[in-house]
Amino acid sequence: MYRFILKRLLMLIPVLLGVSFIVYTILSFTPGDPVQMMLGDNYSEESYAAMQEELGLDDPFLVQYGRVTSVPHTAPATRWRRRSPPGCPIPSCCRPAPCFLPF
Repeated sequence: MYRFILKRLLMLIPVLLGVSFIVYTILSFTPGDPVQMMLGDNYSEESYAAMQEELGLDDPFLVQYGRVTSVPHTAPATRWRRRSPPGCPIPSCCRPAPCFLPF
């Protein structure tokens, strides 16, 4: 019985990695440029290149995938959206107002 459970748990690892790779590949083909969306309409080539380097979007596809799936990461996609330090778990737009706190 223990061998069966251990075998299933070990088979779960490549399945999860395969599914995450397929999903990340599909998401990479979505239209739109995140750097252009963040900078707006008026931007220079230097600011575009700097933002692309800061976000790591100038790296090859497999390097980006490895960065996203590495164990000690801090959700880079959420950091990009809210532009806050990685230690802040809740964005300011989602924090409850003090008057709504129960204590």
